[in-house]
Amino acid sequence: MPNSENSAAGHDYGNLQKYLNPNPLQRWLLTRFHRRVVEIARQAGASRILDAGCGQGFVIHQMEQDDLAGSIMGADLDTAALAWGRAHEVTQQPLTGANIRRLPFPDN
Repeated sequence: MPNSENSAAGHDYGNLQKYLNPNPLQRWLLTRFHRRVVEIARQAGASRILDAGCGQGFVIHQMEQDDLAGSIMGADLDTAALAWGRAHEVTQQPLTGANIRRLPFPDN
């Protein structure tokens, strides 16, 4: 049975459960992952970042917290996950519903 705090539109979200899990080892692994993503983005000198498959926007949130310069946007097919991220103010960056196989952005 879905937990109302960990679900939206009656669906359980593994990604949401992963990020809200209080397990210290899991928290450490997520922190390590976030730091690596930010490090790679900085090394690449990216001025625009698209988090394709962003879910609720937790990785984008970490990029904001680490003051990663540039334009950041999230896209995910799961509009309920995007809505949860917006409702809980996970990120202030734009989140759009899109299929990563057919993104509504020009190639660059």
